[in-house]
Amino acid sequence: MWVIDNTRIYVQEIPEDGKQTIARLQPLTGGTVYQTFGYENSSFKLTGVVVGTGVISQLRTKSRDGSTHTLSGAYGYYKSVYISGFSWKPRLIISQTIDMTQSCTSPVYDVNLELYEA
Repeated sequence: MWVIDNTRIYVQEIPEDGKQTIARLQPLTGGTVYQTFGYENSSFKLTGVVVGTGVISQLRTKSRDGSTHTLSGAYGYYKSVYISGFSWKPRLIISQTIDMTQSCTSPVYDVNLELYEA
């Protein structure tokens, strides 16, 4: 189980991207010249499952507050992140057995979060 602050997310994927800023200059004579201008901090596109409309409300609030949040999970994973994007869709199921702290009739949602490392 993973959490953003104290909101439970059952993560399916968490790929990480990194990017460096490089200008390609084309002088009139000679070959291409590359000039580096630093790098961007890592970004993540977390895909997971959450249980309950309350969790969706918490994530929606976190995606609009402009604050950093703590993402922690398996193997001692711990990062401070901004939530840049948030989307969700309900799963069409009759009952859930994912999160035993919630009612078995609680709705289950697939979520996608875009996270920036703080």
